[in-house]
Amino acid sequence: MEPQIKVWVEEGGRTVFGDQEVRVLEAIAARGTLADVAASLGMSYRGLWGKLKEMEANLGTKLVQSTVGGSGGGRTELTEVAQRLVALYSSFRGAVGAFAQQEFEPCSAFLDDGCETWRQESTKSPEAVV
Repeated sequence: MEPQIKVWVEEGGRTVFGDQEVRVLEAIAARGTLADVAASLGMSYRGLWGKLKEMEANLGTKLVQSTVGGSGGGRTELTEVAQRLVALYSSFRGAVGAFAQQEFEPCSAFLDDGCETWRQESTKSPEAVV
């Protein structure tokens, strides 16, 4: 068993950045065009564009740089700020995941090994359980 967690950062009750936003930026870095990214994430182009603008507004910085098409087509790339943010957040996310896994170990062991034993003992009369 492995714990699954969702992580995000809020400011003033609104999401500023999190796992979903990192997935968007990672997809942009990997695919290079917003149309391809939107399709890969199951979003409309307009929905993806709106998400990017929301992310930039929430963070107060530009995250992508687009070049207009031509014979080779357009391209969208992450800014240096976005690349650094993805790297730092990914490191943070990895540490949170590792901590969650470590802290879950006793629960996992109980569920794997002790749960049935505990359940059997708890159904015995109080005098029989020592």
